[in-house]
Amino acid sequence: MKNDSPVVVSADAVKTAKVYDILGNFLGMENFVGSIADVNLSKYAGKGAMVVRFFEENRFVATKLISR
Repeated sequence: MKNDSPVVVSADAVKTAKVYDILGNFLGMENFVGSIADVNLSKYAGKGAMVVRFFEENRFVATKLISR
């Protein structure tokens, strides 16, 4: 089982990854700078499928569905 999920974004501005369970309940978030983020999902083990939404300067950028 993989515990991280790399996503490439375009700019070097501050970005935020927000993690939700499949029902839309907020689980947590991580901020990062740079064009690649490795979001460690191991702290959400046992939560089932998750949705990770990426924001760049308060602008929605991408969504990634993580199936467990």
